[in-house]
Amino acid sequence: MSPLPDEGTERRPAAPTPPAAPRLLALPGRARRPGPPPVLDAEFRVVPAPWGLWRRWRESWWALGPYLAYCAALWGLAALVGWLIERGRVG
Repeated sequence: MSPLPDEGTERRPAAPTPPAAPRLLALPGRARRPGPPPVLDAEFRVVPAPWGLWRRWRESWWALGPYLAYCAALWGLAALVGWLIERGRVG
């Protein structure tokens, strides 16, 4: 008797294929190197809101002066443009 073609051979289930990585839109002229995406290894810690605000103020208090100067310059520029528009209408 001749064995059937499926007799005596074991079929292995096909290995699951990994999900496709999302494709990033590349800028023209820049080639993306093939390979796996970079691995992010980081540690995260939850910081309560009041302490986070205090820490942000304590570590970046020096940025307050330039920020206020920037805001004042924008307000001054807006006032100047408004004054020029009004002067153009009247005169």
